[in-house]
Amino acid sequence: MERIKVFHTTTHGINRVFERGLSLEAMKDVVNYHDKKQQQCRGKHKGHVYKFEKTVDIKTLVVIAEINKTEAWLISGWFK
Repeated sequence: MERIKVFHTTTHGINRVFERGLSLEAMKDVVNYHDKKQQQCRGKHKGHVYKFEKTVDIKTLVVIAEINKTEAWLISGWFK
């Protein structure tokens, strides 16, 4: 599997980072090194929107991102 090399942020994604105490680096790690990946729908950038999950310690970080080849648009994220 090819890793995502270019990450873009959305306004909504930046707002969720500040509201929920997330870090962009953690969100990028979840996209590249996830435990679970589930396709959601078509995206606005000619890619597909996926829900990624990764458990670290006792928390699971969920990230919604649109993927198109080796680019990702971080849309949202939260702890489960």
